[in-house]
Amino acid sequence: MKNNFFRKGILFIGCILIFNTNYGQILTRFYSSKELGHFGIHKPKNSITNKVLPSIDLKRILREDSIEMNAGVPFRFGKDIDVDIDIIKEGSRENRGDTIIIYYQVSSKGAYSLNFIFDKFFLNENTSLKIYDLDQSILYGPISSKENPKNGILWTDLIKGQNSIIEVSVIGGNIEGNNLHISKVIHAYKNVFSGFGQSAWCNRDIACPEGNNWHGAADAVAMLLLSDGSRFCSGSLLNNTLQDFTPYFLTAFHCVDTQTADGTLSAGEKSAVNNWVFRFRYESATCGGGDGTTYMTLNGSYFRAAYQPSDFALLELYYHPGYMQGISFAGWSTSGAPATSAACIHHPAGDVKKISIDSDPLTNVNITTTWQTYPYLLTCPPNTHWASVFNTGTVQPGSSGAPIFDQNYRVVGQLHGDYLNDGQYCVNRRGQFGRFDVSWTGGGTNDTRLSNWLTHIAALGL
Repeated sequence: MKNNFFRKGILFIGCILIFNTNYGQILTRFYSSKELGHFGIHKPKNSITNKVLPSIDLKRILREDSIEMNAGVPFRFGKDIDVDIDIIKEGSRENRGDTIIIYYQVSSKGAYSLNFIFDKFFLNENTSLKIYDLDQSILYGPISSKENPKNGILWTDLIKGQNSIIEVSVIGGNIEGNNLHISKVIHAYKNVFSGFGQSAWCNRDIACPEGNNWHGAADAVAMLLLSDGSRFCSGSLLNNTLQDFTPYFLTAFHCVDTQTADGTLSAGEKSAVNNWVFRFRYESATCGGGDGTTYMTLNGSYFRAAYQPSDFALLELYYHPGYMQGISFAGWSTSGAPATSAACIHHPAGDVKKISIDSDPLTNVNITTTWQTYPYLLTCPPNTHWASVFNTGTVQPGSSGAPIFDQNYRVVGQLHGDYLNDGQYCVNRRGQFGRFDVSWTGGGTNDTRLSNWLTHIAALGL
């Protein structure tokens, strides 16, 4: 079976109301000080509450990362720090006309960025929340009651710098009912805001000439913030045969298997995807350019299916990404014939969107492969993966779960990694991808195969 459908949602504007497309979307923007008033940000009149976090043990963390380098685990950029912060109760308050503004600053010395896990998050209709850096150069939000998470838990995107300000505006002054409690802050000890220079030098931006024919495919790809907000993976939206834009999202099994990394998924690992952050449209505007200046994040998903031998996981986003945001849904193919050429679109090391090109046919991996996911050694059977050697670009940690497209722009697998790689990503430009045709039938049950979710009958709920 093949699904060649690949369409910008903007062509189906009439369906917007069905999917509540205005809900759940949170923008992150970079801007200049001249634009502050436009976004409704004002500097506090007085000093505000400032929570200074304890130092992290960077040497120990880097030792752990060196062990993980070839261990087949998602790319880690930050260390989570336990906190107990009640924004409404502890924040500093100011009155501006009929509005109460609550400020709370969090500081962590040496952090390249901070992001937050709210274990309790609820905003009344009269309330909005913004998070920005001390220099007021990056804004996450505003978040309103429309973005209240289904499970009352919110993981934020990253805020650049070692100081972040959380600002809550309450129109009318009635703060009762708002509930904003932070249980963890992620201190980024790696600089994931350095744009083109963060990933391996041989990676190529999607804005480069190599990406000219692939922008439609690229609009289906997102970066994932997972595993307690401290790790990155990649993945892509998939269409189904009903072509109703149900927001199914394909990524790697090992991106879900992070708590034990033992080749099985616990109930806790499956439920962890409820809080993942999906960052779309994170890319440089020019080839070799800098950081993305505006991107969209969605919070939360349902676990649908996964299969370790082909290293796939299928999720369904809580919120539809909308039809007006330049988002695509990728087509796919269940053919067992190798693609005659291929392209992988991904976010290596949490960097802006990249493209890697293989001008030659994919090859079948016909041997058992062993993947070290410390402290376990996991195997994948023969004939479950495609192998690619890239002529342009490469893949590396953070690219895990990224789609590989055939010559007809159809997904034929997702990145597992390179079990032979020693970290020389621009020397060994290889990748193994779990085969889509194998994942189609998977383990023969609805929660271990793709076919149940992507077929016309499944989409109809029959």
